[in-house]
Amino acid sequence: MNLAVSDFLLMSKMPVFVYNSLYQGPMLGEIGCQIYGFVGGLTGTVSITTLAAISLDRYYVIVYPLDPIRKTTRCRARFSVIFAWCYGGVFSLLPLLKIGIGSYVPEGYLTSCSYDYLDFSFNNRLFILIFFLAAWFVPFCVILVCYVGICRVVMVTRNVKNVVGGESSRHEKNRSEIRLAGVVIGIIALWFAAWTPYAVVSLIGIAGKKEYITPLSSMIPALFCKIASCIDPYVYAVTHPKFRLEVTSLVRRVSLKSNFKSEKNRSSRAWNTQCEMSETCKIQGPRRSRQSSDDFSDVEEMVVVIDSNVEKKKSISSSEETQVFPTTTGENVKLQPPTWFVPPKPHHDKRTSFKRKSLSKQENK
Repeated sequence: MNLAVSDFLLMSKMPVFVYNSLYQGPMLGEIGCQIYGFVGGLTGTVSITTLAAISLDRYYVIVYPLDPIRKTTRCRARFSVIFAWCYGGVFSLLPLLKIGIGSYVPEGYLTSCSYDYLDFSFNNRLFILIFFLAAWFVPFCVILVCYVGICRVVMVTRNVKNVVGGESSRHEKNRSEIRLAGVVIGIIALWFAAWTPYAVVSLIGIAGKKEYITPLSSMIPALFCKIASCIDPYVYAVTHPKFRLEVTSLVRRVSLKSNFKSEKNRSSRAWNTQCEMSETCKIQGPRRSRQSSDDFSDVEEMVVVIDSNVEKKKSISSSEETQVFPTTTGENVKLQPPTWFVPPKPHHDKRTSFKRKSLSKQENK
């Protein structure tokens, strides 16, 4: 989610870029240029840091699946997101403060704004060098080490399964290894191709080789960064099986709802046309009134049935000695106890009965 938000904000600058290209210059002035450069520096650094965090998370999940210390929890994920934005905010706010450490100026054909890597002052050269190490070299090393480690661990696991399973799983092992290697190479190559040209141009600028930097050579690396933001959703989201499953289920739910609504509207239209063509509609009235009357008659029938059942229960409970039940033929049958039934006698205490007998004898005397 953080990568999607960061890439979306990075691509939100494209209308300004198109507007400046149509009018052939920075039409929003110095303030617009500063905001454009700040948003680009912030979102670009956040995207790079988020990609490194994703690779580190995948490395921990695959290489250390049972280690609770390296498990990515919700709290750690939020901390990673906050760290990415703070990390990018430090390098993007310093040129905006105008304290002699970097600045935002128009670049290329003066249609976009970015860091001033053509300034040969010591503070600016030091800032660009530190920014290169922090936003390119360190994330690239993290991504390279993590994905190479993932590929190595998966290959070792496949070899163990092949030894246990025999020759039957060798073909499947080779196919999965090739697929995994292709994914790893694709991710690393995409990141390298997206951010390396811009880093190289910045290093050439602070090295003092300004004759090698032309408007075209400085504009193409900026477009490469924006293209990477467009490709990231397909690489990190669409290739995920759970994401594809959720998207498929969502599309099916939407299609079912639309089909249900269309069938409902079609049936109502068919009824209205039939009602207009026939004369029974004048007698019965519209469909809604007929449905409401049918519903009201159904409710009346239910009330009558409930009242009759209540009366039957009352009549049954009122008769204590015999019970009367209706039969299928409509006659009432009285239920009586069988001949072998003997009613229970009341229980008497022997002591009380003996006292009563003695008292009765005394009275007789």
